[in-house]
Amino acid sequence: MALNIKIKARSKDPASIKEMLASHQADFKGVDHQLDTYFNVPNGRIKFREGNIENYLIHYDRPNRAGPKKSIYILYHPHPDSSLKQLLTQANGILIVVDKLRSIYLIDNVKSHVDEVKIWIILWRLKRLILIVRLARKTLGAMSILFKFALLKIISIF
Repeated sequence: MALNIKIKARSKDPASIKEMLASHQADFKGVDHQLDTYFNVPNGRIKFREGNIENYLIHYDRPNRAGPKKSIYILYHPHPDSSLKQLLTQANGILIVVDKLRSIYLIDNVKSHVDEVKIWIILWRLKRLILIVRLARKTLGAMSILFKFALLKIISIF
């Protein structure tokens, strides 16, 4: 197991962050197109990262709160042709997939990156919607037209 400290921040001006890193002689490693697949797990998080620079499976545990966070993790570098992602998908199901472009910089032992998230495929909302529909069907039996209209309004909130 390993330990790192994670600090996340949002910026409306990623170019200024990149300029600041360059002004501090950060070593630019490149832009990595990453596809992060998170799986349903009972403890911590499991992420399968596919990129042109970084590729790994990681299990980590860190709190969901603002500010610096201690992250305890285990990293595994699978073979590129591995069926590991398919195995994890079938065994655990996918929680969420994040598609992003990551600009990676290093200053000594500190890794900084600027992410541009392209697509969030949020499957937990779909699961929540399915549970609402199942509960409604179980509770009411045959749904009336009025209830269907109300359900569509609830769905639009998601």
